[in-house]
Parts: sequence; structure tokens; C-alpha cells
Amino acid sequence: MNDVVSVADSKTSNCLGADCTTGVWLMLNMIEAGIEGVYVVHAAEEIGCKGSRALVADNPPWLSHLDAVISFDRYGDNSVITHQMGMRTASDEFAKSFAAALDLPQLEADTGGSYTDSNEYSGVVSECTNISVGYYGQHGVNETQDLDFAELLSIALVQADWSKLVFVRDPAVIEDDYGLYPYGSNRTTIDSENVSDLTTLVRDYPSAVAELLDAYGFTPYSLMEECHIEDTSQYYTYLDNYAARRYM
Repeated sequence: MNDVVSVADSKTSNCLGADCTTGVWLMLNMIEAGIEGVYVVHAAEEIGCKGSRALVADNPPWLSHLDAVISFDRYGDNSVITHQMGMRTASDEFAKSFAAALDLPQLEADTGGSYTDSNEYSGVVSECTNISVGYYGQHGVNETQDLDFAELLSIALVQADWSKLVFVRDPAVIEDDYGLYPYGSNRTTIDSENVSDLTTLVRDYPSAVAELLDAYGFTPYSLMEECHIEDTSQYYTYLDNYAARRYM
């Protein structure tokens, strides 16, 4: 007998979309159940995490008391994100302890995270992750939500033994796929020969580079901001085009 899975899609639902609606729904359920925590719904996540970036820069008093920032904004049903944009933002130990706290062994450490609000906290908070909430086909008309998994996750979050969480990552150390880099190192020194080689690579394989940037969560205008490109006419052209596709 085949399993029956409850799925919400754009043809039968009038919500804004599983990404990010499911995460908000999960947090509201936790608040209603009295689960202690700092609950934040950030503005402008889809256009470069502007809200979370501004909040961290503002340095509110409660920020120094956080041990973890947990986003509910990942597709699929088995990820506890440990890396975003190729950089470690949460430890493997934390990922394992999160799955244990929720008693959901299907949740596993995932190094393939792109870019969401929790990434903005990674320089000041120990463990910054993103959790699968069961949506698929995000950012398009075919976006769907596995309602059964959302319900399972909601119950697990309310019943979780949060004392099982462990916090071991040092936010003062940058770790990427190639090693450890403390803040303030000369890692940002420009290698002109490497830049020249990269420029050639981008010129010869633009689609491959664009797909990689998309996988890391960049949009044209968030990349412009990161690169300090100030061609505002192009900025707003990209913004309008992206918004038209995202909210069509």
C-alpha cells in the first residue's frame, strides 16, 4: 500500500508560500506552547538578509545572551545546516544534539546551506543553523509544502528536550571548506594573479559561475552589495526583474 502524503501547493492554498510561511507558523506554535526563546521575523531576507544584517549591526542587549540562532527556512526534510555559502556556521556536534533533542534521527548535518538570516549572526553567536521544514520547489509557482512533515516537526519542537543542545563552535574563528581562519588574518589580501585567473574563468564559463552563486544564495543585488558595486541603475533593474519573478 502506498503512503499518502498531504501536500499544499499554490493551486489549493492562499498563503504567501511555504518559504518562509512554514517557519513563521512553527515559531507561532512554539510561542503558543510557551517554549522560551527570542523569536524574530526578519524583514528583507529574500533580498540579501537586510533585516537580520541591520539587527546584528544594531547589537541589541539580548544578542550577547544567545547560544544558537535557529532558522526554519530550509527545503527538504532532513537538514540541520552546518555551513552557509561554504563557511561553517554551526558545529557537527550541535547538529547531532539538535536531532537528539527533537528525537528526529532523520535530521542530519548538512554542509550545503546557501544563505539565510542565521548566517548574519555567525560572527557573534556560537551555533547558527537552518532547519528543513518540508517545502520543495521554492521561489516558483511549483512550490509545495509537505504538511505531514510540518506537523511532525511542530510537535517535535514543542516536545523537545532543549537541555540536550551543545554549543562548541567559536564564532571568533572563520572556518571554510579549506581550513580555519581567525578574524583579522590576511585572508582578505588580494592576489592579483588569482583575480586575473578568476576573471578569465568567469568570462569563459559565466553560467557555471552564476549557478554556483545562486546555490550560495546570492541575488544580483545582494552580490552587488557584497562587491560594493554602486551602479544604481543596474541595481534597480535587477531588483525589479527579480521581484517580478519572485512574486508573479
